[in-house]
Amino acid sequence: MQPFDFQLTTRLVFGPGTVSRLGDEARELGFNRPLLVADHGLQAAGHVDRAIAELMSAGVDAVPFHDFDINPDTKMVERGTEYAKPLAIDSIIGLADKVPLLIENPTSPQNRRVSIVLLREKFEIKKKTPPKPPRVL
Repeated sequence: MQPFDFQLTTRLVFGPGTVSRLGDEARELGFNRPLLVADHGLQAAGHVDRAIAELMSAGVDAVPFHDFDINPDTKMVERGTEYAKPLAIDSIIGLADKVPLLIENPTSPQNRRVSIVLLREKFEIKKKTPPKPPRVL
């Protein structure tokens, strides 16, 4: 195997109650108007409302989007793209979870495990050649 150098730019913040840091983290990344993507189950469980409250307290104006199903396909992603285009979206926040432990009761505290992904890129679709693979030395 050839040696190589690979750098991840992912930061992981983990632990109970870390959603309370969402607004500060988003503001630190320069988010002004993120698209907050979450499925209907997370919305029903109150996670979207909590995330929006944390973002608002930090002066971040999030726009919620949940018009998709579990395991979104290309059409669902395209629908989200079309929804976001006229809204001056500058970033994306994705709330995700696994299938609820208690499917019959999505608001149960036992279902409160959420992953949050923050993305800061220009919100546009570019069609060009694929990026170069990581440099191997």
